[in-house]
Amino acid sequence: MDRRLLRKQRVGISDPPAFTICRLLGKPLHAVRLYHVFFLLPALVAGQQTPPSNAVRSPVTPQDRWDWFASNTVSPLYLFAQTFTAGYGTLFDDPKEYGTHWAGFGKRYGIDMTNAATSNLMEIGLGALWGEDPAYHPVPERTFVHRLGHILKFTLVTENRQMRTVPAYARYTAYVGSSFLSNAWRADSEANISAAAVRVGHGLLGRLGSNIFIEFWPDAKRKLRVARRRAPLDGGHQSTQPLQGAGD
Repeated sequence: MDRRLLRKQRVGISDPPAFTICRLLGKPLHAVRLYHVFFLLPALVAGQQTPPSNAVRSPVTPQDRWDWFASNTVSPLYLFAQTFTAGYGTLFDDPKEYGTHWAGFGKRYGIDMTNAATSNLMEIGLGALWGEDPAYHPVPERTFVHRLGHILKFTLVTENRQMRTVPAYARYTAYVGSSFLSNAWRADSEANISAAAVRVGHGLLGRLGSNIFIEFWPDAKRKLRVARRRAPLDGGHQSTQPLQGAGD
């Protein structure tokens, strides 16, 4: 029997992307550990059935991938959101090598943007190779509980070319790869394995927050519009009330 096939059966990996990533580690024991942490849980989540969505989508195109990259890297909203991350680090002087001045804020902002661009580029590149859709697709027609489940699920999984739900291998690889690669240009205090692992977790939490925003922001915006339209009407109604005063 082929050694590669035997090793694949021994590790217990049947999905090609998962096997490819695990094989890069060189040792079966490490591959098994990585598989259980990064691939087994999302695979189980991907297998869970969710109510079908009424929206009909086509498989993701190369233009869709670049549009997603631009939206999540250089869009005005994303550039503005990154100021909070850099501002938090500047306020609490983390890492201390950059200081609490404007120059330190600029360094933090630039490093965060570089890390995000690297991660997003890796995700669309590997996603194109493996046929994974990087974007989150909201399901406004579902109930609130189903929408919450959809958000959590698609933080860990995605859809492939056949529109089947699969673990988001490109996303995991991008988070891990960019987090460890950025050690090359980060300050010494955060250029280590533990700090890189924390950044991987932050990446998943950031994706969860992004999915929440995409799912519920249109609803919130619509309610804000309705509230603004009602405000002048309520004010006009109150102004028509008769005044009680000295003229009585």
